[in-house]
Parts: sequence; structure tokens; C-alpha cells
Amino acid sequence: MSRTRPRPTRLRPIGVLAAALLTAAACATTEAPKSSGTQQRPCPVDQPSSATAAAAGTVSAHARLTVMADTITAIPADTRTSAAYPYSAVHTQQWSITGDTVEARDVVIWRAADGTARTQTRTLTLHRDPARFSDRAERQRLATAPAQIVDYPLANGARLDGVITEPVTHDPRALAEALAAQHGALCRRPGLFDRYLQLAGGFYLDQQARTATLRLLATIPDLAFDGIARDLIGRPGWVFVLTRPGQHTTDTIVIDPATGVLLAAATAEVDARHPRHITLYLERGRTTTRDQPPSP
Repeated sequence: MSRTRPRPTRLRPIGVLAAALLTAAACATTEAPKSSGTQQRPCPVDQPSSATAAAAGTVSAHARLTVMADTITAIPADTRTSAAYPYSAVHTQQWSITGDTVEARDVVIWRAADGTARTQTRTLTLHRDPARFSDRAERQRLATAPAQIVDYPLANGARLDGVITEPVTHDPRALAEALAAQHGALCRRPGLFDRYLQLAGGFYLDQQARTATLRLLATIPDLAFDGIARDLIGRPGWVFVLTRPGQHTTDTIVIDPATGVLLAAATAEVDARHPRHITLYLERGRTTTRDQPPSP
């Protein structure tokens, strides 16, 4: 199957996405029908999206995600097995914005199949114009801020919560069942979308697991494709948006179409000038211990 790519003329920074793009996407997305109250378990991973047909000459989000799932390539860390490298390791940077206050967090999560895990969190509270997005100097300050480290299981035996066990299954239906078992009404929009973000931010997704998650994303009827953009650190990817009419917010994600790796996510009020939350998904991989940084 040949991959249909959007024209590169739509390349733009995620800062623009989080404001003008999100508002435009909200106008173009139809409101989801109200739930009948019947829980769907497992998610209908083998069924096509029921979203409104794409405009003439365009390709739907469902079609793009399906093609992506069929054609993504491996990244170097995919060769590291969980037997030789028992810990998955994922590094993210996050910005939560309230008024002119920005809370920035740098997070690394390690976890293994036996339940041992570690979180390393660095936090900065910043005061600046929320329309000015994070620059390299700010990201470096964040990456070198004092770290709070928590090891799991805790003294009381509590484990780091997660949507599924490590390593992540390669079977889309088994993945959907695991997600639904822990989170209930998973397939009601936008539950599956939220679980996808949690997976990408807390587990290493190898090539087969990325394929499985892309197939699950393709079942979300209200997910829309919206061209190509660059994230805050310049990585280009395909843009998908999900508008939540009941919450008056729109979520934007950027995915590398060659590898299926999630690069960035942003949440904004439908009519806001700037986002209220941004996440960059940075290094990811597998390590032998829970103190090794993930490889770039």
C-alpha cells in the first residue's frame, strides 16, 4: 500500500497549532452523539471509524492512521528486548499554564514487568507571557532543576499505577481489553485518546506496540487529520485533533509518520489564544536498571 502524504506547505510550529489551529479544528468537527450508556468492551478495533466522510480530495484520520500502522519502521531501541533490558524508560517535558503562571515538569519514568519502578520529577514554576512558548534555555533549566525521585513499590507495597503491564502487548484487541479492564468505559470518546497519551508517556512502545496503538487511535470517530506541523523542538509530524464539545477543549497530537512515535500533545480551550497544557515526548527506550537515562 502506498503512503499518501500531505503537501509540505502546511508545515508550521505547534505554537500556532495550539491557538489558531485548535479553534479552526473545533469548527470543522461535528459533535459526538450522546452515549447510550452501554459500555463497549473490548473496543471495536476491527471496525472502521464512523466519522463524517472526509471532504473530496482529502484522506481521513482513520485511513492515515491505518496506513501508518501498516508501514511504520523500527527505531534503534526496538532491538532491545525486555529480557535483556527489563526497564522501559520514557522522558517527557510538560507545561501547564494558568494565567501568567507556567508550571513546567521534566519527568522520567522507569518500570519493569515485576512492578519495580521509579519516577524522577523536576519542577519549575515560571511567570511569563503564556503566549511565549518554551525556548531552549528554559528547557535546559528544567532538565537540570533539583530532582524528586520516588521508587516503587513504596514502603506500604503500593506500585506505580499504570494502564497495563510492562512490556506492552502487541495485540490491539488484548491492549483494548487491558485498557478497558482498568478504566471502564474506555471506548466512550475521549477515553481511548487519553489512555493513548498515558501509554506513550509512561511505557516504552516498540514497533509492534506502536502499530497496535495506532490501530486503536484509528477507531476514534471524532479524531481528525490536520496536516503537518513541527513541535517546540522542530520535529515534524502528522497532526491529529480531537475536539471535546462538552469540555470546550481541543487536543492536538503530532506523530512521526515514519516511526509512529508520538512527538507532542497540546490541550487548549476552543477559543483560547494559547494552550493550557503541552507535553513533549522526548527520549524513550529500554534500560538494564532504573537509573539509566533513556537513549535519544
